[in-house]
Amino acid sequence: HLPGKTSSEAFIYLQGIWLQKEKRQTEEEREEKKVKVLLAIHIASAQTPDKNRPTCTNPNCRKVGHTIQKCWAKGGGAEAATASTTTATVTPLEIYILSADTTRDSANPLVAMIIPF
Repeated sequence: HLPGKTSSEAFIYLQGIWLQKEKRQTEEEREEKKVKVLLAIHIASAQTPDKNRPTCTNPNCRKVGHTIQKCWAKGGGAEAATASTTTATVTPLEIYILSADTTRDSANPLVAMIIPF
């Protein structure tokens, strides 16, 4: 049941409802665009290497956070040090925690034992 006594009053009422929905949709679209921009900025910053952190020059590694002298990957200066630590047992909890840890040193020998999720 529409308010008003004439068809023009009903039309004005319905037009008002439509304009409110259009305004709400425009605001939602604007908010969605803001979220997309913020997400894009975050992704871009995460992919940009930090200039204050060294990048490994070992062709088998190339990860950020250490140099080739401290690299545990094949061909790195600390490769021999992995022989004594690669037999370490890792619990499922440690695997889960290490898989979510984005701040870990990627030359850590335990990383090679982690199953990617």
